[in-house]
Amino acid sequence: FNSGYGVRPGVTVTDRDYFAHHRDRADPDEDSLFVSLPHRGRNSGKIIVRMVRRIARPDGGFGGVIFAALDAASITEFFNAMNLGQRSSATLVGMDKRIRARSSYGRLGPGQDISGSRIWTELESNPIGHYLQTSVVDQITRHYAYRRLTEFPLVVAIGVAVEDITQQLAGFRLPAYLMAALATVLIAVVTALMSREVVATARVRASEAEVRAMRDQLEVRVAQRTVELEAVQADLRRADRLAVLGRLTGSVAHELRNPLSTIDTSLSVLEKRLQPVADAHSKPIERIHRNVARCNSIITDLLDFTRVHRVEPTRIDLDTWLAELLAELPPPEGMTLQFEPGTKNTAVPLDSDRLRRAIINVLDNARDAVAGSDQGDGEIRISTRVEGGHAQIEIADNGPGISDENMQHIREPLFSTKSFGIGLGLSIVEQIMQAHGGSLELQSVAGEGTRARLWLPLDAAKGS
Repeated sequence: FNSGYGVRPGVTVTDRDYFAHHRDRADPDEDSLFVSLPHRGRNSGKIIVRMVRRIARPDGGFGGVIFAALDAASITEFFNAMNLGQRSSATLVGMDKRIRARSSYGRLGPGQDISGSRIWTELESNPIGHYLQTSVVDQITRHYAYRRLTEFPLVVAIGVAVEDITQQLAGFRLPAYLMAALATVLIAVVTALMSREVVATARVRASEAEVRAMRDQLEVRVAQRTVELEAVQADLRRADRLAVLGRLTGSVAHELRNPLSTIDTSLSVLEKRLQPVADAHSKPIERIHRNVARCNSIITDLLDFTRVHRVEPTRIDLDTWLAELLAELPPPEGMTLQFEPGTKNTAVPLDSDRLRRAIINVLDNARDAVAGSDQGDGEIRISTRVEGGHAQIEIADNGPGISDENMQHIREPLFSTKSFGIGLGLSIVEQIMQAHGGSLELQSVAGEGTRARLWLPLDAAKGS
């Protein structure tokens, strides 16, 4: 069959990449789909991409090829219809690292080699993922989400430009655009390719029963993609809720800080003016000051949780810095605090202010756990060591530990096992560690205490 274009006499395809691929391959019994590079059709005059399979003679020899031709411009128009953003892109690329179709092209146009892209390194570890990179096609920095198609030698990559993200962030639409666009493209591409090319080729090569079986498989795959999309949409709804929560808490925190400051200042003025009366009521006045300070601490947590954590790391001797920090902190009441340095003369890139906040948050959790324990003498042990290109700070306590049920939620914002506080401490610690390029690890056994390990890369971290 053909597409309706006349065939000029003498036209040959023996010089085309798809013909040579099937004619010259080492294993003639292998039946694989080949997706050609974009090229101008000799009959249509259009830039096309061909989906090609081998035709076998009765003796098994090479008998030619059968193909379906896709207009590359149609794929490009489909990508552009997603309206990802002026500087964003959608790309269909073969496993030979050359572009089949793209929403816009770089200097070399269709068929451009992108072997220098980070996507190939990412694919070695995961067929689905995301990363940040300056494009090798047009040098625009984008956040990319990608997926390798299981039935075809193709990869789909959706790239949203950082500048487009900045413009769209106010409406919290970017995560939905990025993930929904990727899921939509994957479903559309798989459905289109399976239904138009693979099913058409199968009709030439297989019986009606085989065609029905392939259609059943297609329906299963589309159903699976639908389930995946619904899961992504659920995650996006949760992300939207957290974003709205961030805006709300930031606004409320700013509104509360001014009256609290006024209360604290006015109380101090009254203490000075009414000294005899203030002395007689020192405990209630002290309780008011303490609760104002507690409210300010909660406001600080709210503001810290809603802001983007950026770090400016400086190489600092970890053991010396940590010893100085612990010396500044008030000694814990009714418990012992031990420091065991283990990173002698090791300079670690860290942001002193941000990491100080993370360590104090973990120490506060340890102190609260030990203080509320009835298991005897309380102890908090802080140690450092170097392992696998990272420095580790471990804060261990002999408190009551955390139950398995609570461990499943302990990192979630606003979750707390204490009767006070708002449950943002560990969330802030995790944000700070991620900004350093590190991580937070928690281990706990109910009745035996808790260990929190803060991992910091020895190489310079990139602020996030």
